[in-house]
Amino acid sequence: MRNIDFHPFSGKLYSASDDGELKVWDLNYEKMLQKYNIYDEEKRPLNQVTHPADFYSAKSCPLTMTSSKSGNLVFVALSDNTLRMIDSRICDKQGNLLNKILKEQGHTSFVKSILCSSDESVLYTGGVDGTLKIWDISTAKVI
Repeated sequence: MRNIDFHPFSGKLYSASDDGELKVWDLNYEKMLQKYNIYDEEKRPLNQVTHPADFYSAKSCPLTMTSSKSGNLVFVALSDNTLRMIDSRICDKQGNLLNKILKEQGHTSFVKSILCSSDESVLYTGGVDGTLKIWDISTAKVI
């Protein structure tokens, strides 16, 4: 387990781990509701990396995460300098959660902190590169 985020109003707990799974838990009923692979198809999770030199080129790991005020949106920062936005209300035909990748004009190094505005329209990210980025959530672009 790499990160967890609790949403008090919905009773949901979100967890992200190095195997690439984001899980949504309902703490009121003590059960897992959904799980989702946060990596791109070409990325390999840690448990599939066989040589230490392949570690950084093979995958990215979740560094930090947060959920929106409603608990419907989850934002995960990965070590490849990308952000994933997952909307827990939208699934594909197989029931998998869908995501957007927020990368355009993104950070040049790791994202260390994420904050979602209370109206869920703006995302603030702080990076190791010393920059603060403000994202329009609807367009997935830096403002």
